[in-house]
Amino acid sequence: MEPSQSAGPPPFVIPTLAGCEICRGTGVWDCPTCKPSLLPCLCSLREVFKIVLTRYREILQCGPGSSCGAGTIGDARVYQRPYHDFKIDVELSIKRTLWPADERLFSAHFVAEIPLSALAPQFRTSTAELRRRADHVAEQMGLVWASLAPYPLYPSY
Repeated sequence: MEPSQSAGPPPFVIPTLAGCEICRGTGVWDCPTCKPSLLPCLCSLREVFKIVLTRYREILQCGPGSSCGAGTIGDARVYQRPYHDFKIDVELSIKRTLWPADERLFSAHFVAEIPLSALAPQFRTSTAELRRRADHVAEQMGLVWASLAPYPLYPSY
């Protein structure tokens, strides 16, 4: 075995889908032509994306003036920075990773939850092509968020 090939799973914990035909619920895809030969399965990357996106939406719904992420210690009111840090980490990783068109797709479809059929004319493409782009963005950001160093955004506690 060459040193560049990995004998174990990826260095991060990933959720699995039991019904996936590619990884059969292991979360790891054994690619015989790739180096390293063990890669995270795309279904797992989409699951990481969903988990981080759900938390990001919750933080966005709180807004700057709400009591989400705030608590009290004695008589003093404190703000919990992890919420703010998580939001900033997600936004910066999106800006670093995605092309401007994919960034607009992320904001419109995943954050604002506008259906792809309504976005297709705006992006001047078919709904099927936009669905493929959206899946690619989910897989790409899932990998980035799961492997972000030194602290991945998943698992998001």
